[in-house]
Order: sequence, then structure tokens, then C-alpha cells
Amino acid sequence: MLSRPRPSIGRSTSLSRTARGFATLMLAAAVAVSGSVSAFAQGVPVVRDAEIEALVRDYARPIFKAAGLANDGIDIVLVNDPSFNAFVTGRRLFVNTGALVTAETPNEIIGV
Repeated sequence: MLSRPRPSIGRSTSLSRTARGFATLMLAAAVAVSGSVSAFAQGVPVVRDAEIEALVRDYARPIFKAAGLANDGIDIVLVNDPSFNAFVTGRRLFVNTGALVTAETPNEIIGV
């Protein structure tokens, strides 16, 4: 008798591995810049948009969870900059508006 192949769980395992890797990278970036002057003090041009901030928070939720961080304790800050970039300092995740405008899929934002 032939047995049916079991469904692959590679996608969820791969996503989990990716989320952990990204969380590790974000944590390393936070440690690297934690000694610097805050971005607000340096005059980073900030854009406030509650809907986009909530969307980015939803995208980052699995990453925060993998890093053991409470989703509510992280501030999402949109930076008015045309470059495709994001960075972390302290308990703030900064995402450039250029990344949001240029990205073709949510995964591109999650990956940055």
C-alpha cells in the first residue's frame, strides 16, 4: 500500500527562521546605535500617520514576537526620507517613507 506524502511545513519553518534572523539583526542594530543621540534630538523629519503605523506594526508583529518583545511597547516612527531603509534605536522602529512608497509587496517592508 502506498502512503500519501505528508504536507510540507517548510514555509512556516522558513518564515519562523526568517523572523528570528530579522529580529536578531534588528537587535544588533539597536545595540549598535543605542549609545548615539536620539533621532528626535538630531532632527529626523517624522511623518505621523496612524493607519500606516498600525500596518507596519501588523507586519512587524511576528518579528517582535520572535524577539520576545511586547508589540505595545514598541513605537513605530515614519521618517520622511526617500531612501529604502529602516532602523531601530531603543524601543523605536523607524521606517523611511521611501521604503513604503517603493515596496511592491509587504514582504519587502518586513525584510528591510
